[in-house]
Amino acid sequence: MTDSGPVLPREHGAWAILCVPLLVGSAFAGAWTWEYTLLWTCALAFFLASNAAGTMIRGERQRGRPAATTPRSGLWTAIYGSVGTALSVPLLARGYSLLLPIGAAGVLAFIGAFLVRTRFPGSIGNSLLGVAGLTLGAPAAYYVGTGRLDVTAGMLWLLNALFFGSGVLYVHMKIGAAALKKQTLTIGEKFSLGACTLSYYAGMLTLIGGLAALGWISLRAIVAFLPVTLHVCIGTITLSGQVRFKRLGFLLLGQSVLFAVLIVMFGT
Repeated sequence: MTDSGPVLPREHGAWAILCVPLLVGSAFAGAWTWEYTLLWTCALAFFLASNAAGTMIRGERQRGRPAATTPRSGLWTAIYGSVGTALSVPLLARGYSLLLPIGAAGVLAFIGAFLVRTRFPGSIGNSLLGVAGLTLGAPAAYYVGTGRLDVTAGMLWLLNALFFGSGVLYVHMKIGAAALKKQTLTIGEKFSLGACTLSYYAGMLTLIGGLAALGWISLRAIVAFLPVTLHVCIGTITLSGQVRFKRLGFLLLGQSVLFAVLIVMFGT
């Protein structure tokens, strides 16, 4: 990437967190309209703008040189932001005014993620806030497709946020294992590292069951979370200090696609 080229996200998983909720929300709405094309492009533009803005603020260095300088990042923040704003105008003109509070929530999540990352480097709080913001695409897409911002829209956001949040915990566990620099871990070390992740999954499944009992979602939606739950249980038992992060990234990407398919099939 040249110094004058576009500023693009380095975290490939973020693309899945952006696209899968949009797909799920669109699928639950049940119809594709030209407004979806506007929404998707608008969401992409603001996603890229937030990444460029974060790069500008952090002053990150890539490949040992200031490849993402403040002027360059600022320029692309303005370009992406202008495109997103321009595309949002026809959506708002069509009466989708509730996209404004959804967008505002996304901005707050971005600001919160940056503040947490600055105040607590290495914590997972910023990643979880980032997930909360990106998964707002699900209720946004559902709203554009149906004209309603109701309980279903809220549940779509929650289910997507829970799923991608679980991935954050799992990756954090893997990072902790790699940091020990030990090829073989004891049972105690494995479950010490995995305690937070396993607790999250237990709480996640309990919450989904509770929401189903209240009639807010279908109990069948839990099927979408079973493959990833099985994977994290096996991953904790077989945890070691040797982590192939590239392979892990592709695995999580595949799980994201599988989640999208299963939640659309069983969540309705």
